Amino acid sequence: MAYGGHTDDILQSRPSGITMVNTAAQKPKRPYVQHWANTPLDRPTWPNTQPRVLPSHKQSSQKQSRRHPSRHAPGVAKRAIATGALLLGLSASGYLAHQRFSQQAATSQCSAAQATSAPAETAARIPDGEYVMAGSYNILDNAQQEIAMLERKGIHTVVEDITSSTGRFRRVLAPHKSRKELERILDALDTDIGTILSKRDGTERISTYKSASLPYEGIVMKNVRANIERYRLDDLSEKDVGLLVARIYSIMRHESGFRPDSVGSNLDTGLLQVLPETSMLLHGYGPLKIRYLEERRPKEYRRLRRQFHQELLSPERNLEDGITLIFDGFAHWRDQGYSVERATDLATVEHNGGRDGAKLYESGRAPRSWHARRVYEKVTRYVNQVKSNVPEYTALVSPAMLSLNE
Repeated sequence: MAYGGHTDDILQSRPSGITMVNTAAQKPKRPYVQHWANTPLDRPTWPNTQPRVLPSHKQSSQKQSRRHPSRHAPGVAKRAIATGALLLGLSASGYLAHQRFSQQAATSQCSAAQATSAPAETAARIPDGEYVMAGSYNILDNAQQEIAMLERKGIHTVVEDITSSTGRFRRVLAPHKSRKELERILDALDTDIGTILSKRDGTERISTYKSASLPYEGIVMKNVRANIERYRLDDLSEKDVGLLVARIYSIMRHESGFRPDSVGSNLDTGLLQVLPETSMLLHGYGPLKIRYLEERRPKEYRRLRRQFHQELLSPERNLEDGITLIFDGFAHWRDQGYSVERATDLATVEHNGGRDGAKLYESGRAPRSWHARRVYEKVTRYVNQVKSNVPEYTALVSPAMLSLNE
């Protein structure tokens, strides 16, 4: 029906009981989703509503509950604390019981060992006198093999049990009354440095004794003379040669403690801790060939490395290669115009840290780089420790050793 009137007239003229339904109002509208990059930070996107704002008297409690979740369940927290304390107490009591059992077992084993086997001579109190400490062992180990070895060499031993704060241990002492007997005991122990125990009126004094003869004296001087000729160092005086010899012995003591079978973590071997790769360089293998073998023929490289490692366990071969390396660095820095003492220090650093470490030490100041600073501190500490032992060996170097005409 066509009607030209106004819509209000229709609404007013509708019959009673009939409800007009606006279908356009019930039609769902498509939600407007705005991209996160275009969304203002203060207005959340659909379907989120405005952020919930708590009353002021509830905001503080909400913050506390977030900081301390245990406030939501105080009973759970208390039970967890009680359980942890119980477990801690049980573990502590078990550890104490284990310690008591171990002490009782050690005491019973010690008493049984003392009852079954008696040492050479055990005294509650050792008489006053001078003794060489031949060894210190665990109280459960009677050190019968060591005592028998010394007895076969004609050395009388006395065994003393000591109790200290670190535990109980057993000392094997060899008494002596003269320097000749002391030298004989050190020869039997195959060492040139001995620990001397002096007992006087119930007090003890421990000192270190060095034999008058230096170990490997003939091998060292043979290689020193050979390298002086090789590098044409004829201008060196006897005092300079004595400084070099004392430095070699000090390096030997610091690196291996005069033990020819000493092996480091990088397979540095022997008295002077020479690397197998360094020995390969000295015996005809160039750096390019060593790298080629390492990258292309790893099996052959490992075989050669083991072979040179076994050869370096020999004192003759080890001292030959090690002294050659020291003299190579010494001759290099002498050619740069440095004095004998300074060139000896730089050669000592080069033996430990290489040519790059010697250059850092030569600069005289710590670099800014973290890695270079660590290298500088390491080589500086090394050369200072080596130099601290030089006076002891300088006094032991005899004029006959320094004679270059032999």
